[in-house]
Amino acid sequence: MNDYKQIRSSLEKNIFNESHFTIIQKSNIRNKLQKKRRYNLVPYIVLALFLVTLSGFLYLNFNSTPPPSHTVNGTYEAKAVYLKEIQFVDRIHKGNTLNFSKGKLTIVNNEIYNAIKPNMDTEDLAGLKNNIKVISNIKINTKGDTFYITGDENFSMTLQIIAPRIVMDEKGNEYSTSTYLE
Repeated sequence: MNDYKQIRSSLEKNIFNESHFTIIQKSNIRNKLQKKRRYNLVPYIVLALFLVTLSGFLYLNFNSTPPPSHTVNGTYEAKAVYLKEIQFVDRIHKGNTLNFSKGKLTIVNNEIYNAIKPNMDTEDLAGLKNNIKVISNIKINTKGDTFYITGDENFSMTLQIIAPRIVMDEKGNEYSTSTYLE
């Protein structure tokens, strides 16, 4: 503010004293000096909205994996390589999992996890346990949209692909995975 006062006083001493300035010109100069400089924020707001929209669009397009298009006649095609190093979680009972890793299938049935309810007394969990079964030397055969899994101890299981990330066993239990089957 002091800068404006100094400029104004120097103008009044030098320029305004000369006769070739009219009263209107002097008042216009004084008004310009007294006005505070206002910034027009509209272009900045429009630019910010454009950049946010553009970054959201780019994020959604480049960070999402499109679902695989490996369907045959409207059903999904099962391939044995889809079950290499993958974990499925039961869609209803989250404690139940199928883990395919290094030629083994680990089946986890976590009764404790599945039985826990809000405000539940821990004594109600007595007698429940975590059932883990490891099947070695699994063999995976496929036909259409179905995996036929066999292994040691006369183990056999079938899994049918019903969606890009969901399989269903012969009992109707649905398991999902975080990655697409491809």
